[in-house]
Amino acid sequence: MRKELDVMARLNELEVARLSEEQIKRLQETEKLINAAGNQDIYLLALKKNSPAKG
Repeated sequence: MRKELDVMARLNELEVARLSEEQIKRLQETEKLINAAGNQDIYLLALKKNSPAKG
């Protein structure tokens, strides 16, 4: 349970990264390589740390 809470706390520090078309293409190519190696459909998500609040 403690590990799950730590993971959730860290996820709160992240946001979905905006990617260029080239970065999206590379991410999709990586998904294809991973999926070709196994029997699962894997989807990758690009995350980045939240920007600190300006105040």
